[in-house]
Amino acid sequence: MHALRSIALWVAVLTAAAAVAADWQTIITAEDRDRLDRLAEAIAEGDARASASNPAPEDVETLRAVLDPPDAPIAAGKLAGDWPCRTIKVGDILVVYGWFKCRIAVGDDGLLLEKISGSQRLTGHLYADGPSRLILLGAATVNDERPLPYSALANEADLADLDADLVGVLTQPAPNRLRVLFPWPHYESIYDVMELTR
Repeated sequence: MHALRSIALWVAVLTAAAAVAADWQTIITAEDRDRLDRLAEAIAEGDARASASNPAPEDVETLRAVLDPPDAPIAAGKLAGDWPCRTIKVGDILVVYGWFKCRIAVGDDGLLLEKISGSQRLTGHLYADGPSRLILLGAATVNDERPLPYSALANEADLADLDADLVGVLTQPAPNRLRVLFPWPHYESIYDVMELTR
């Protein structure tokens, strides 16, 4: 039994490593490529607007604690599992939300990140982009709506929605911490950052 578990774990690690080797640049839409290319601009503009709104000092401290640590190499084979997660929205105001449930799973199409509780949900695939970051291509839903595919991956049976598309950059500042930066979301903010920890 122990040997079978070891084999299953090894297969999962190999699957995860293969999954994040896919080329996201052949999938991403032109709009999301533009959003991703302007990530630094989104952070600068979002921070400036939030600062002008006189945010609570503890919210600023929380944002800086999530954003400032440097990236470390991604441990792709160890990402699968449950991750408590929270989102910070940065723009005309700075809002730090409470903790919800996220999950990273190894599926047929590679690593899948899901936010599975709270009113704002997301589902997206993760793709390698060098040793220290993954690109997330996914879609947002609300409450218990059926998860949507990223529009460029939708087939005729899917209800693709360009306004639901999300593009993000996942980095791993510590073994038990991940963050995902979402530049220029369609609603509410200039950029969002999701913190995942366990």
